[in-house]
Amino acid sequence: MKGAIKHLIKQLLACGYVLQRGGRAQRKVILLGHMRCGSSLMVQILTSNPDIAGYGETHNHYHSVAELETLPTHIYLTLRRYRPSRLVLDKILHDHLLSEEVLLSESCTFPIMAREAISSVRSMVTTIPDWFEKHNPCSEDILTLAADYYRRRLDTLCHYAETLSRIGRCWYFTYADLMERSAEVFRMLQECLKLRYPLSERYAIGPKAGVFNIGDRSDNIKRGYIDRSIVRDPIVIPQKLAETLIEHYRSFDTQMRKISTCITDSSART
Repeated sequence: MKGAIKHLIKQLLACGYVLQRGGRAQRKVILLGHMRCGSSLMVQILTSNPDIAGYGETHNHYHSVAELETLPTHIYLTLRRYRPSRLVLDKILHDHLLSEEVLLSESCTFPIMAREAISSVRSMVTTIPDWFEKHNPCSEDILTLAADYYRRRLDTLCHYAETLSRIGRCWYFTYADLMERSAEVFRMLQECLKLRYPLSERYAIGPKAGVFNIGDRSDNIKRGYIDRSIVRDPIVIPQKLAETLIEHYRSFDTQMRKISTCITDSSART
């Protein structure tokens, strides 16, 4: 009974949101990336903009456009927000396969974010609960597990990018771009999302910042600004594995910059 009432309330609220938008489809932003690519920081920056509502990774699956349309109600109910924003945001870091129908949806924009290989894998094995940190992060087996996930995810992101590039909507940037050329990244995102307000390196700390299973749990995310002074724990990656990872990332980054609709002024980095 309680489940039926809750479902009815959601349906009524969803209708209310549609009516407030004058029957227009809700614009959506889904940030595509991989674990430890800097997506939590990017989410905080984006959702500080008055045009965008969101909080992090919802873990929704989008196999069809109809499922994509459930995102606004989920976001507004979670944030207890009853007036729609121009855009709602989610992020996907795992291979919940997105169909071509979803990727080509007119109501959704899919920016793609990645981070160079060595920093990504080091960060995975030292900071992600229930994945790696219960084990010795220096173990070659654990490093290989993280590396395998990383390579697979880059391949998936490249596949998505190729689909999006067919309609001129492939927007790609890296963590290094955000750190070193933040103004260029912000201009690109303001253009592709048609934001009315500028993005900033300083951001409001969202209500779900640092919450388990939603985004980065470290205190770094609660600083309220891009902190370029953070020092990571050094983890030694075996040379052969490191070389393979670096080459995979270089190939990915080169391909992504070739097909991206708008790119920052950067070359592939190790």
